[in-house]
Formats: sequence, C-alpha cells, structure tokens
Amino acid sequence: MAMENRISATLTPEQVEAIRSLAQQMEAYMPFLISLSPEERQSLPKSADKTVSFLGKSLDYSQHNPQFLPAFMDVYEFDKDVNISEILLSLARPLRALVEKMEDTAMLASSEAYIAALFFYRAVKAAAKLKVPGAQAIYDDLKVRFPGKPRKRSNGNTENGTE
Repeated sequence: MAMENRISATLTPEQVEAIRSLAQQMEAYMPFLISLSPEERQSLPKSADKTVSFLGKSLDYSQHNPQFLPAFMDVYEFDKDVNISEILLSLARPLRALVEKMEDTAMLASSEAYIAALFFYRAVKAAAKLKVPGAQAIYDDLKVRFPGKPRKRSNGNTENGTE
C-alpha cells in the first residue's frame, strides 16, 4: 500500500535565508510595530468592519468641524492612527493568508512525515521481535515516544514499553 504524498517540496538554505531576510526587511520598514500582552489585547476597544466606517466619518467630521473637538484631542494624531491602521490591515491580509498557507503546508508535511515514521517504527518493532540484527537498538530508541500503560508480565513484574 503506497502512502499518499500531497506535499513534496524543498527549500534550499539560500531560499530560506532570502525569505527570512525579506521578513526582516519588512519589519525594518515598520520600526513602530509593537507587541501587546494578552491583557492589553483584551482591554482595548476593538475596531471591526462597521467601526472602520465610523472611524473614517469621525475623522472627516473632526477635520471639517474643529469647533466640536475636545481640547485634549489631537486631530493630526487621530488622522495618523486611522491611516496607519488602514494601511497595516491592508498589508496584513495577504500576509495572514500567506502565513495560513505556510502553516497548513507545514501541518500536512508534518502529518505525512509522522505517518511515514509510524510505518517505519512498526516495521522496526516487528524486526526486533524477529531478532533481526540492529533492529532492537533502533526500536529501544524510538519506543520512548509511546510509553503506554504498564503491562503485567507473566512473572508478576510490570513493563511499560520503556524498560
């Protein structure tokens, strides 16, 4: 029975370095980026699609009707915040899609590798039971991944697969 192989890809070390470099270059263009703690994320008011329209309208009204601006409010900073949030969100969308594809591809490749590893493990386990030279050492090294429940041996001692 052949294994289904949906992903068959490689990246050269040069390609990996180029991709990392591109990510670093992108970040270098945005030195103002910050990371929020989970608590900060939770406490901030959120801006969804409906809110984006509200932000734009409020900015426009505030710029054309300064008599309503609170004295402590800086309309220039308000404008910068609205604009940078729109730009960053428009840049993040395709990157989020790319990251999702990368994560999905990594998940599929890892799953295929795990299935292959399990096939190999079962073959080595069978070879060790048949006392094929060299198989027991490989089996002993790999079986720690599957400690299992302790089993009673015929002599009354327990065995848990890690021996």
